[in-house]
Amino acid sequence: MSTTLTSMTLNLVDHLLHSARNLHEHGQHQAAAKVLTRLTALGDVPRDIAQEAHVRLAEIHLHHDRPKQARRHLTVALAHDPDCPHYHYLLAVAVEDDPNGDPKRAAVHYRRALRLDPDHADYQCDYGLYAIRNGKTRAGVTALRRAARLAPDEPAILSRVVDGLRQAGRAGEAKQLLRAALFRHPRDRRFRDLWIRHQFDVLHAAQNQANDRYATVGDEPVILRFPGPKRRLRQHGTKTLRIDGPEEPRGPKTLPFHVIRKKDA
Repeated sequence: MSTTLTSMTLNLVDHLLHSARNLHEHGQHQAAAKVLTRLTALGDVPRDIAQEAHVRLAEIHLHHDRPKQARRHLTVALAHDPDCPHYHYLLAVAVEDDPNGDPKRAAVHYRRALRLDPDHADYQCDYGLYAIRNGKTRAGVTALRRAARLAPDEPAILSRVVDGLRQAGRAGEAKQLLRAALFRHPRDRRFRDLWIRHQFDVLHAAQNQANDRYATVGDEPVILRFPGPKRRLRQHGTKTLRIDGPEEPRGPKTLPFHVIRKKDA
């Protein structure tokens, strides 16, 4: 009897996992989350299946900007396999996306993922962007360069690397990477689009920088000074009068004969 129940339970677990995978991979996240939640609630689920269920739930929560919920599932997954680089990477992303998360905690998991799998371009790229956003420009640029070497022909990786280099003030290096990619893939529209977007972003940043030069500091109004009327003195009998009003109107000015006016040209 016990063997029969165990067999039925395993069949149910396999069925739920297969259904959840299918829903998740076809973008039906809400339906997949319901099946995965039901799966994690079952007792005596094999470890590998439990890990996959929690990780897929974490990925769904991250996709829908729910980092706090994702962190809970990733903590469970790491308890099953503490040396999985992908789990550390996802947890780093969840901590970084959480407004209440500790950025230093995210760095710990990024570095752990990189130690376990240093040749993963996504890990290098996202750690580089994280480091630049948190003021560690040198470490960030080093990671971005390594990501570009690992995946020089991946448009998604190259796009993030170029964005990070621009943020770090290395637009020239980003330009060289894009030129090399265009040389290798002259007919690939994706790299051409990256090149056009890079040129637009550089131009837009230059325009914003030029506008900032003429921006006033603070929100206080600026008072413009206008010169007052000229003071003139006029003698009236034995009295000297000060006249602050406009001067007496003068006659029309005539142009010299050798000046050609525009309307007469």
